[in-house]
Formats: sequence, C-alpha cells, structure tokens
Amino acid sequence: MSEKVVLTKEQAGKISKLLEFHPKERIISDFVTTENRSKEGLTLDVLIQALYIGYEVTQTVEERLIDFHGSFTKTVTARDYITGQMAGEVIAEVLNIIGMKVKGIND
Repeated sequence: MSEKVVLTKEQAGKISKLLEFHPKERIISDFVTTENRSKEGLTLDVLIQALYIGYEVTQTVEERLIDFHGSFTKTVTARDYITGQMAGEVIAEVLNIIGMKVKGIND
C-alpha cells in the first residue's frame, strides 16, 4: 500500500486551492501541459500521489523548534519543571547564538 507524500505548506496550499476549482484529472492535465510545471517543486509522480493517496504537510524548522521547546517547558513535577525550564532556556540560547528568532521561544 502506498504512503502519503510529504509536502511543504506552500505545495499543500496550492493543491488545496486547485482542488476547490478543478477536478483531479484537470489538475494533472494542466500540470503536464504547462511549461513551468515544476515551479512549486512538485513532480508529476508526487502530484498524482498527493491527489489520489493523500499528503501530509511538513513542519517548518520554526514549528519543529516550537514543538520541541514546548515538550520541555510543559512538565508536571517541580523537578521536571526546573529541568524542562533549563532545557527550554538552552534551546532559546542556541537560537540566539545562531541568530535565529522563533516566535514563542526567543522572540
């Protein structure tokens, strides 16, 4: 059994928008006949899989960092809270060192 493909938010958004107005067959036909068809980084195979099997949307680096950061700062016991808080601060400091701002962590 085939698995869902993983798309970026932009790719998923484009496919979702196309499906609002066109049937799957038309989307594929237009993709094949358009010169600039790989503009969104999609191949024909990936497009067909996304349309007929489904797709998952990959998280951005920022979203993954927020989830990771949250897993340390949402704790139950006092000891776990302190450990989680320290880990969260380490993540925030690493982001500061590499010059990256992530809303919800070090913004």
